[in-house]
Amino acid sequence: MHDATYTDDTPTHSLKFHGDGDTLFWLYLKTNLLTLLTLGVYASWGTVALRNYFLSNTTFAGHRLVYAGTGRELFVGSLKLLGIYIVLAVITAVLRATLGPIGMLVARVLLYVVLFALTPFALYSARRYRLSRTSLAGTRFSFRGSLGECYRVFMPGALVTGMTLGLYYPVWHTRMRAYWLRNTYYGSEPFAYDGEGVDLFGPFFISWLLLIPTLGLSRIRYKAAEMRHDAASASFAGHRFKSTVTGWEMFVIALRMLLFSLITLGLAYPWLLVRAVKYYTSRLALIGEIDIVEIGGGVSIRGGDTGGATGDTLAAALDIDMDFGIGLQP
Repeated sequence: MHDATYTDDTPTHSLKFHGDGDTLFWLYLKTNLLTLLTLGVYASWGTVALRNYFLSNTTFAGHRLVYAGTGRELFVGSLKLLGIYIVLAVITAVLRATLGPIGMLVARVLLYVVLFALTPFALYSARRYRLSRTSLAGTRFSFRGSLGECYRVFMPGALVTGMTLGLYYPVWHTRMRAYWLRNTYYGSEPFAYDGEGVDLFGPFFISWLLLIPTLGLSRIRYKAAEMRHDAASASFAGHRFKSTVTGWEMFVIALRMLLFSLITLGLAYPWLLVRAVKYYTSRLALIGEIDIVEIGGGVSIRGGDTGGATGDTLAAALDIDMDFGIGLQP
């Protein structure tokens, strides 16, 4: 793929978020109340409502994103996940009953191993499911990577990152990003990524050295550099993305969200979140003239069955973020 040549007059297409805090506040209130009244059953439908809200209020090149997932799909996925939890609970109970204190230790280690082993599956399934339910201008996104490749990239990278006290992370991160984006399609058009971990090692190493002295705040500066790097390394239809986020602005947003959420006992969170989402979406753009309708061609690819909803639910349970790889979460 050859990138286009850009000048100061080259047009750009930025993401725009049109949501408002008032609507999100009532949506959160409704979701939480119904989830409480139904003993958690409504949570799946609430998740879909929130995804619909965020994606339907996000536009690119004059077109709104559309999310077609259903609460029923996530609910069925939750039931399957519950089955996994029950099996693990039974195994844990048996080990404790038969081996005593040693059994408790074995059970805990086994739980960590199982969760670690399931993480790539959760990431893979969540991305496959959510992209298959997301469309723009009548054309669906899809993910066509294999689960085996996901494990081959994720597992060694995670282990080496741990053994090097985190220093291998930039390499692992860019390899995972390459896997995610190169297998992500809009209709029949693939995304591309050519980022290298060595380009992130400098800012990461500084962040790593200052992590304790700054009480973790150095991580924000690195995260901004990482987002700019990922965007600049990503392309679509021969056009590069660009992110203009800064560490200072990200720090202010995080600090504002923390302080005002504490002061208002969380009531201000919807308005703060909307403001943060507007910031991040407005700072991400595709450089160059592009006809998204012509590129997509209205290709509607469902991308697998509803089984991916189980992995999607698992990813949420493990608190794993999944995005397009350029800063946008579907």
